[in-house]
Amino acid sequence: MSGRREPMTGYRHICPICGKEFWGSSEWKYIKKKRIQGTSYTKVYYCSWKCIRIKEKANNSD
Repeated sequence: MSGRREPMTGYRHICPICGKEFWGSSEWKYIKKKRIQGTSYTKVYYCSWKCIRIKEKANNSD
């Protein structure tokens, strides 16, 4: 089966840092929880570890 690609699974996301389009599922590794209104949380999907680190550095410099 060499040369065959696995079909895209999951959901289409756009990285909030670099704008890259990618497909991520519930098992996606680069997810951060973001607090909204009190104790509610939403998931923010990033395309890579690099983009997560850029966001963390920006938050720490504030």
